Amino acid sequence: MSIEDKLDILIKLLQQQSINTMKPSCNITIAEWAVEWLETYKKDKLRPLTYQKYDGINRNYIIPLFGSMLISSVDCIVVQKIFNQIPYPREREHILSQLKQMFDKALKLRTIDYNPFLNIELPKHKKEAGYALTLDEERRFVTACKNDKYGDMYLVCLYAGLRRGEALALNRGDVDFDNRTISITKTYYQGAVHETKTEAGTRIAPISNALFPYLQKYRTLDKSARLFCLNEANAYRHMQKILIDAKLEKKPIKIHSLRHTFATRCYEMGIDEKTISKWCGHTDVAITLGVYTHCNIDHEEQQINILNKEVKKY
Repeated sequence: MSIEDKLDILIKLLQQQSINTMKPSCNITIAEWAVEWLETYKKDKLRPLTYQKYDGINRNYIIPLFGSMLISSVDCIVVQKIFNQIPYPREREHILSQLKQMFDKALKLRTIDYNPFLNIELPKHKKEAGYALTLDEERRFVTACKNDKYGDMYLVCLYAGLRRGEALALNRGDVDFDNRTISITKTYYQGAVHETKTEAGTRIAPISNALFPYLQKYRTLDKSARLFCLNEANAYRHMQKILIDAKLEKKPIKIHSLRHTFATRCYEMGIDEKTISKWCGHTDVAITLGVYTHCNIDHEEQQINILNKEVKKY
């Protein structure tokens, strides 16, 4: 029996338990409040893509898992057991965050007396660290990209720091060959083009000398034409083919690793962190330094050599 099947069985049992303990004095369910809260208090404040994600969390998780509970009589023990059985760490965090927001609003409206989701503790998990390619891995990856029909898309991520969705959303009009820049104003998600998630995400990225030759072939395209006619699934499959061709399939390399690599190379070259943060579209420089710049082995060896030359013996 799969994890999902076991979770479904547990949810039904726990939901039945929660129904039996509900107070009849309040008839507002979490399912009803989830829809009302999102449509009335959040929709006009969220970008379309963010709204779509919130709505997806409601439909796929909050309503199926907790929807039958009354907001005035949430059983924290039942809820904690449900969270303990959700097998996806990142989803757990998003679900709890959204529930806290929903119940904070209900508390401010005096619909409830306290926020029960403040008492929920998420199971500990080791967050997966990002990965930046070494110089040798980068050379092998670039060579393999040249042999793939859509290899240029991955080189845009590698040499300009774009996210997968940002690269997939690019059209010819976004590329300024005269000023050597890429305008990032949108992202591709689940078959549709949306605005970037944050204001910082809307930005101008430079086209470096390393990237420029690979974009030349797109000069003659119509301004509205997409550069890379791929969806997320095909982008993943082509990435796997490239990694196999480069003999890097055993490394923890994802499309997002190319963005990590871009930030790391910039940092190694001495480009200041504010500029790197701007190019990457981060809202906070700390994100760039703490998450996206890695201490590459090659760079560390160079720093050790500098240390050995500069430090004097007494």
